[in-house]
Amino acid sequence: MRITKTVSVGLLCLFAVLNEATSSTYGARPPERGVDCAGPANPDVGGSAPGLIGTQYQTTVEEFQVVAPSGNTIYGLIRRPDPSLYGVLSFPAVVYIPGGINPGRLDAFGSPEVIKLAEEGMVVVTFNAEGRGDTTHADMTSEGSEDYNGFRHQDGLASIVNYVAALDHVIANNIGIRTQSFGITMAAGCVARHPGLPVRYIVDGEGPSESFVTAQEPWALLSDPSHPFHDKYQQVFEILGHYSTYRDPSAQNLAFWAEREADKFIGEFRGKYLRLQATWDHSQPPSNESEIPVFHKPPLWWQGKHTADMVNAAVRGGVPWVRVNLPEQGNLVNMTYDADNQPVFLAGELKDRLWGEVAVLEMAFSAAGDLPPAAITGDAAAVTATRAKVNASLVNKGTAANIAVSFQWGLEGNYTDETAPVLLGNEGPFAAELIGLVPGRTYQFKAKAVGDGTSYGIKRTFTTRIPVYDTNAGFVTGGGWIDSPAGAYMNSPSLAEKATFGFVSEYVKGMTVPAGNVEFQLKSCRLNFHSSSLDWFVVDQGGTAAEVHGNGTINGKGRFKFMLWVGDGTPDTLRMRIWEQFGGTETVHYDNDSGEGIRGGNIVVHRKR
Repeated sequence: MRITKTVSVGLLCLFAVLNEATSSTYGARPPERGVDCAGPANPDVGGSAPGLIGTQYQTTVEEFQVVAPSGNTIYGLIRRPDPSLYGVLSFPAVVYIPGGINPGRLDAFGSPEVIKLAEEGMVVVTFNAEGRGDTTHADMTSEGSEDYNGFRHQDGLASIVNYVAALDHVIANNIGIRTQSFGITMAAGCVARHPGLPVRYIVDGEGPSESFVTAQEPWALLSDPSHPFHDKYQQVFEILGHYSTYRDPSAQNLAFWAEREADKFIGEFRGKYLRLQATWDHSQPPSNESEIPVFHKPPLWWQGKHTADMVNAAVRGGVPWVRVNLPEQGNLVNMTYDADNQPVFLAGELKDRLWGEVAVLEMAFSAAGDLPPAAITGDAAAVTATRAKVNASLVNKGTAANIAVSFQWGLEGNYTDETAPVLLGNEGPFAAELIGLVPGRTYQFKAKAVGDGTSYGIKRTFTTRIPVYDTNAGFVTGGGWIDSPAGAYMNSPSLAEKATFGFVSEYVKGMTVPAGNVEFQLKSCRLNFHSSSLDWFVVDQGGTAAEVHGNGTINGKGRFKFMLWVGDGTPDTLRMRIWEQFGGTETVHYDNDSGEGIRGGNIVVHRKR
């Protein structure tokens, strides 16, 4: 049955606490039957491709119904360019999911965004999930009971996508999902659990990442009891019948939320994920400038944390294209975020403009194009007074065969240096050594990945140690052997054999450099290192680890530097690094990298009392 009708008159927004949606987003009473949809006829566009942006199509609304896997019938509407005028054309499609637990079918008549997208040349699908319907208007309530966007609702959404893909006026490989607020829960679970669905993209408008956000806990935990939103968590409970897992960690509650936390599912999606986030969220704090410091409490919460959580989960999960907001905000693709590294938000509130329309049009009408890589910055390790190892992981190569990875770094506040790029043909971890650092200073670094586009990880920091010339610092002794791994000895990368060691280091009263010696040997390749002097050594506060830095020779020749890291634990551990340094350039001769548990002998870190 085809109905030609149009125009919006009001806002339908049930359960506003879960979706404080806007008059530019969802719901209205349909007009009287028999009224043509807005937009001039344009029968001369021609061709079989989708419509051109800027062309205003005359549209029509059609009813449809789908039987879900549960056996219940889901009722929906499709607004699309009028086939009597554009019958030769096929169009991209987008499925709309409203926020909260609202019905969505009548948005085909009442949502300005839906109407405008259809007029731009799209097939726009609206529906009532099982158990939902607008009881105040002439709507059709879908069969079944409310599932709060759980697995049953997700399976119903999958049936709708498959139905739409089979329509002859839809381009089957150009179908997207547009969600508002809690709607992302249904969409993320659907695409993760139905990986074969032909979903090209998801546009997510400020959806909650997990139960803590859905249940409005940031208001409850961080606002004053007199705040008007302080008790929103209780209102959510009255709707869902469940508190967050933070408030109720019972097995029954965990099982409920296991179906309904979007950040646990979004990483399985293999299309494009575009997140829309305005400065002032429609549902989460802060709601104005004065509230920013009140609600800036990392790691628990900060402005836009749910956006960071969703985007980070998507990037880490391998979603090939992830971005926050529109091109004009300048946020790079496949970036990750935290409290100190936030994206540029849309100005004002999401309701201020039809941001969703612009986002969907970009996703539907832009060429597939190249996909950039994605890298996640890790933590620094083996930080000493003058060096550190920085770590990251390439989680997605995009469309390039090889990715050049590196680190940008410098003293806090500036990126003044970059490590030499390394080509990676596969996803996985990568690292670099930073040398020549200043003791007692804070440095920042971030991962960089270059392929078919460039992306960066978030900023991380570390502070170099300050050598303490303290005669009460204790001393360290050790002797024994380790299994030296392949790749440790640079002159023979395939060599893997037994390496012996012996050392003693301590500060002598009245001296500002430690006394002692260090020996390290690989017998088969005749690497025999002996220290000639020690620069400093540090014992950690717990008395379980020590670092020794100094100079020495190999086979009685040369001028080499070394760093020895040892751990007094179960097992005892040892890392040895030997290199030559010429200005700011170093040539590494030996490094067993992360450190090995010793296979024989003993290491003891002695703390003086």
